[in-house]
Formats: sequence, structure tokens, C-alpha cells
Amino acid sequence: MQKILIIDDEEDLCSVLSTAMKKYSFRVDCVHTLAEAEKKLKTHFDIVLLDNNLPDGSGLDYYKRYPLRFKRTCVVLITADTRTGLAKKAQEAGVAAVIQKPFSIAKIKETIMELA
Repeated sequence: MQKILIIDDEEDLCSVLSTAMKKYSFRVDCVHTLAEAEKKLKTHFDIVLLDNNLPDGSGLDYYKRYPLRFKRTCVVLITADTRTGLAKKAQEAGVAAVIQKPFSIAKIKETIMELA
């Protein structure tokens, strides 16, 4: 069973995503800050859904600063940020995919199934 870590400060979004991914037989953990993610990432996750705008920093900056924490992990950056070039920067840094908020559960499922 593959493991997914959701890092997003929107608790309702985490709950909805967690419930949806569990229906597809994924094991899911959720955290709401980079500090909490730091602790969780001591174990392996197959896929990480990483929000870019978190209370304690940028998800993309964190990803770029600590690449070894994401070794053998597919990272999907999820963001409401519409700045031009963000997706390109994320993909150049090695992020597997970028999904713009708001998104559908179907889009998340499709992306995860492609990466799993």
C-alpha cells in the first residue's frame, strides 16, 4: 500500500483529500506546517502533496532546500499562487507535477495514479 503525505494548512482540504485517497487504498497522513512535515518526513512517503503557501514558509523553497528528504518521493506542488513561472521553477527543481487551486478530486486522483 502506497503512502501519501499531505502538507497543507487548510484542514478541510486535508480532510477531503485524505478521505478521497483512502478510498483508493492509499495510506494517508496530513500535516499543516513545514515543522510538522519535518517530523513526518523522517519516514518514507511515496507521494507528497505539498502546498506552496504554508504558515511557516514556502513549500517549494523547503523542497529545494532539503532535496534529500524527498529522495525516492514524487512531490506534487499544490498552489493557489498564479505567479507566472512558478510551475516552471517547480518542475526545474524536480517537482513531479504542479496543480493549481482550486482543483477537483478527480485531478488529484489522476495525477497520483500517473505517479504511483
